[in-house]
Amino acid sequence: MLKLGVSFTFDLEVEFGLNYALDALVIIICGIVSINSFTKMPSEHRNLLISLFLFSLYVILSSSFHENTLESLIYYSRFIVPIVMFVCLISVNDSELSEKKVRTVVNLIFVLSIAGLFFMPSNFNHGADRLPTYFSGLHKSSYIVAAAMTACFYIMISKGLIKNLYLAIPIIWFSYLILIGWEIRTSMAMFLVFATLYFYYRASIPIKFMSWLIGAFLFVFLIGFVLSQVDLNRFSSGRLTMWAFKMQMFASASLTEQLFGQGFGSDLVEVHGWYGEKDSHNNFIRVLTEFGAFGLVLLMVCLSYLYRALKTSASKALFFGYLVTGMLSNGVLFRLVPGYIVFMVMAALECGDGNGKVTAK
Repeated sequence: MLKLGVSFTFDLEVEFGLNYALDALVIIICGIVSINSFTKMPSEHRNLLISLFLFSLYVILSSSFHENTLESLIYYSRFIVPIVMFVCLISVNDSELSEKKVRTVVNLIFVLSIAGLFFMPSNFNHGADRLPTYFSGLHKSSYIVAAAMTACFYIMISKGLIKNLYLAIPIIWFSYLILIGWEIRTSMAMFLVFATLYFYYRASIPIKFMSWLIGAFLFVFLIGFVLSQVDLNRFSSGRLTMWAFKMQMFASASLTEQLFGQGFGSDLVEVHGWYGEKDSHNNFIRVLTEFGAFGLVLLMVCLSYLYRALKTSASKALFFGYLVTGMLSNGVLFRLVPGYIVFMVMAALECGDGNGKVTAK
């Protein structure tokens, strides 16, 4: 919660130092807990931690050839640390405690998102001024409130709709901020993926079958409509142009660069239609560019072990929402504070009772 409190928009030296101090504290605590409980962990959790360690080691070794090891390790720790924190949180396995923590964090995010309107400067996105954000950056803020919205939705559905109906207020407020106040679509995609899959996992077999039929029909219809009526590159805010450029960049690289990458920061390039140097707006393409095919494979191994470590339908639904953000933009994968919130919620979903304990098929 303290990390949320100091993640405000104003750039102050004390805030900068406190942020790094809190991150260091999280790393130390998670390291101690992981080492002390490693032998007692389920094999899925041990394999996940080992894969994260190997990914970290590869980042260090690969970056050492480009003389930017520290910057690279700090950046990619945004992916590693929240997952290690998640493993530590679920080792406690206290559903009541986890739910109380999540409710407290959701309340804090709700209050701070309102406070930001009065005390923080406005933002600029897609050629227009946007509402102020308490948390620094539109995308960072949108992922934080989307994770909070996911928690509210889960509690309403699994813990009783009537007694938790008041949570509809933050859900409506967060939806307004994301879609209208900030106009960030990727974070809403995370929530929609979670909600859709969670309902699907809870459904009976006939309903699942009908869902597949309806989903297939809608998919074919939408693909036909989009291809004939919509400028896909414009709809994607130029991402298709960027991704095509990055694939050409990868194809023209040497075999060594294709296998081991072109180094941290090589993903930042100037592309026609974009303002200045920009990254891929795709976490997986970024890893492929900077750390090559080996780096991408290691990342996928980490994600596969993370999925195997999940036991409930709700946490698996959130995992796919988390994954989608990295496919569509600079997602939660490499954002530290949103990662903390997403994996705190995911830990609560893992430790939840009732329908949360249904294993996804």
